[in-house]
Amino acid sequence: MTIYIRVGRCNAVSAYVKYAPTPKSVELNSSVMKVIFSVSACLLRVEKINRSPWLSARNLKNPQCWRSSKEALRIYKDCFDELLTYLRLDKKFRQRMPKPEYKKKLTEIENSVLDWHFEGKSYKTHPDISGKSCQYISRVKRQIEMKMFVDMSIPWKIQSKKLSPMLKEKLVWTKQFKVPAELEPYCFISKTVRVEYEKLRALVNDEINSQIAKG
Repeated sequence: MTIYIRVGRCNAVSAYVKYAPTPKSVELNSSVMKVIFSVSACLLRVEKINRSPWLSARNLKNPQCWRSSKEALRIYKDCFDELLTYLRLDKKFRQRMPKPEYKKKLTEIENSVLDWHFEGKSYKTHPDISGKSCQYISRVKRQIEMKMFVDMSIPWKIQSKKLSPMLKEKLVWTKQFKVPAELEPYCFISKTVRVEYEKLRALVNDEINSQIAKG
């Protein structure tokens, strides 16, 4: 199963675990396939899709921009860092209900809406804001978040348990996954790409020479 997160029109993120062959998988020796999927089944693959507006805003539409390995690594890291913002992992949300004295920062309506949220109800259905403009509802939500560090778009039972406390530490750019040595011949990595490139170039040269010989 693949999980997708869409962020506006410019970006999307997909995450999945490759635990078994798919119809598009390359057919290999069964023993090799077993080893490959024993490794991949333990890894979460996260892919960020950057569309044209995102690339244009950063002057990255020209493929030449990616030729520098140093620059490419910087771009990859920036992409990954953006995931923290998309998933709101850069925010420090609370896991405990605020004490009554702390809630004095809130207006009467904000206080009531927050309690409504703590009860497991959608803040949008609160009698004081239901039917109001989207701008008003958004403003109330934003004020509560700024004052109480509670994101009401996340159910309280989830935010309070902090179900993925290590996600921020794990979801970081670490250059590339290190392929086990015994699996290198079956992987698309810089070492094997060079070898396959030479093979492909030899085939192309042979074909060119063959066409020349035929006149």
